Amino acid sequence: MTPPIIATVETGSVIVACTLLLILGAIMIAAIVRGGIDGAIRVWGVLGTLIGLVVGTMGTYFFTKDANMKEVARVSAEKSAVANENVTLRNALSASEKEKARLGDEVSRLAQNVQTEQPTNTELLKATASELRDVGEQLKRKPSSDLLITPEKPR
Repeated sequence: MTPPIIATVETGSVIVACTLLLILGAIMIAAIVRGGIDGAIRVWGVLGTLIGLVVGTMGTYFFTKDANMKEVARVSAEKSAVANENVTLRNALSASEKEKARLGDEVSRLAQNVQTEQPTNTELLKATASELRDVGEQLKRKPSSDLLITPEKPR
C-alpha cells in the first residue's frame, strides 16, 4: 500500500485553507464581472504575489505537517532515551562511590592491622602501612571519575 500524499490534518486547517481559496476566487470573479478581463488582469497583477504566497504556504503546511510531527516524535524519543541513560549512569556512579568508600575503609583497616603487628621488618611495614593509609584516604576523598584510568589515545 502506498503512503498517503497529503498529511493527516485537522478539520479546522482544511476549513481555513478552503475559505482562503474561496475568498481569492470570489475576488477574481468579482473583478471579471465588474471590470471584464482587463479588470481581472489588473486585480491579478495586484493580488498575484499574495495568491502565490497563500497557495505555497498551504501546500507546504499540508504536505510537510506529517513529516514534522514524525521528526518531533523521533526527537522526543531520543531525548527520553538519553534521560534514561543518564539515570542509569548516575546510578552506576552512585554504586561506584559507595563501593569506593567501602574499599577505602577496608584499606584503612588493613593499614591499621599492619601497623599493630609486631613483625621483624618494622620500617618496611611502617612504610607499607603509611602507603595503605594514603590509598584509603584517597579512595574516600576523590570522586570515582578522578580515579578512572583513561586509555592512551592511538597515534
